[in-house]
Amino acid sequence: MTIGQKKRLSYYPDYSGYTSYTNKYVTWESSNEDVATVDDKGNVTAISPGRSIITFDPVGGPLLFCDVTVARIPPTAISLPATSTTRVAESVTLTPTLSPSNATATFSWKSSDESVATVSVDGLLTAVGEGSCMITCSATDGSGVKAECQVTVTAGTVPDPGNHEWVDLGLPSGTLWATCNVGASSPEEYGDYFAWGETEPKDAYNWGNYKWMNAGQSNGYQINKYTFDDGQTRGCWYDGNGNFIGDDLTELLPEDDAATANWGSGWQMPSYDQITELYDSEYTTTEWTTQGGVNGRRITSKSNGNSIFLPAAGYRDDTSLRYTGSYGLYWSRSLGTDFSSYASYVVLFYSGNSWYNYNVRYEGQSVRPVRVQN
Repeated sequence: MTIGQKKRLSYYPDYSGYTSYTNKYVTWESSNEDVATVDDKGNVTAISPGRSIITFDPVGGPLLFCDVTVARIPPTAISLPATSTTRVAESVTLTPTLSPSNATATFSWKSSDESVATVSVDGLLTAVGEGSCMITCSATDGSGVKAECQVTVTAGTVPDPGNHEWVDLGLPSGTLWATCNVGASSPEEYGDYFAWGETEPKDAYNWGNYKWMNAGQSNGYQINKYTFDDGQTRGCWYDGNGNFIGDDLTELLPEDDAATANWGSGWQMPSYDQITELYDSEYTTTEWTTQGGVNGRRITSKSNGNSIFLPAAGYRDDTSLRYTGSYGLYWSRSLGTDFSSYASYVVLFYSGNSWYNYNVRYEGQSVRPVRVQN
């Protein structure tokens, strides 16, 4: 068998002399489930190269055995990102892709200039000094297949007065994403939570204490800033004749942007277009993973192998902190297009999926800044 292949075992034993046998009571067992598994119907699935003995035990009848060997499929090709750009002292993991997809291999790694970058036996690239070098990944099975990645290392200093770090994911827009959330000092920390259009965290998040709520009011029809002609004529952004009288602001101004207010004028919350670009499968891959003991999503560039980690920080509703470790909700600076109070586009993710949505503006959510583009 080969990795991923499935086969059903059939059995034709001679039960003469086994008068107590009944087909109702049978068990299947694999001697090595790392190599092959078997279900209660006798369906065998090949997992990894090696050997496993499948045992069929009809209670009251003779034991039957099947010797399963899972063959290793050698790769015919290896691919790596063609280029990778990083900064001094940063690290990024290079992950080879094998062809065919069910091939297996072990690798050796080599840097053409270890004064620029080193690479570990696991493909962990560490930037040492400015310059360029070639990283080579070779299969060790004698097939001779290999892949190369041109690495460019730039200066380790970040051109930002607040010294907040960013990552270049090679996106078409040129957007540079911060490595951690506002209020955090590392990628794994949750950081602070902000209502949309507010710049400070607080103890409770509700309509009653939302900054852009009319005095004495506590519902989504009494918002007095960042409104548009959404057809919701009950809202205070319409007059008694149904005419729109709001401000028609659809993106946060710098003074109401949590990233700008906390990190300085070089940073802002991402737009809807920047978020959709970040999650576009043409440019990046995304996976649910654990980093530093924290659940979240890692987003990796297809063009240069650089990545960012978004922790599943949950969100705050009134005084409660909900779904930490299970869900991540991150604001954009853009209003949605349906209803002014269900304001901002937000990226929402969990272990099984990621998508974009609107959310009520008063909830406390995470902010991952981007560099302001000139």
